[in-house]
Amino acid sequence: MKVFIYTYKFSKLKNADKRLIIEAVVFLFIARMTILFLPYSVLKKLLGKHKHRNIVEPLDIRTIRKVANIIKIASDRLPWKCNCLPQAIAARHMLKKRNISSTLYLGMSKDKEKKIIAHAWLKAGNIPITGGRDNSEFTEVAYFG
Repeated sequence: MKVFIYTYKFSKLKNADKRLIIEAVVFLFIARMTILFLPYSVLKKLLGKHKHRNIVEPLDIRTIRKVANIIKIASDRLPWKCNCLPQAIAARHMLKKRNISSTLYLGMSKDKEKKIIAHAWLKAGNIPITGGRDNSEFTEVAYFG
């Protein structure tokens, strides 16, 4: 039933928004397959320059917000797992395509049972794109600009 609702809503969108959603779905799929099938040593090279932060404040905040929203909407509705890392990778590539620099962060923390949990988030300057606004509970272990 949800498929019909999503299809109906999609059909009512402007063509530019349809293209953006399709682009997000494609990048989310590629990101997920990359994570599943490539070793971390290869993935690390694809993420960008290691230990480099892009700290220049982006000018096109409207585009940044639109990409962030589209990634969230698409990842919530796809039938495959689109957790923090595929979202960050997909959003990073969508922003890069629009000449907007960003930094992808990888972090670790422990949950209540003392199990290690990993998290990824993306920022353009100081603007959070994916992974939430406050990631202070996570210790940064790597970042890619």
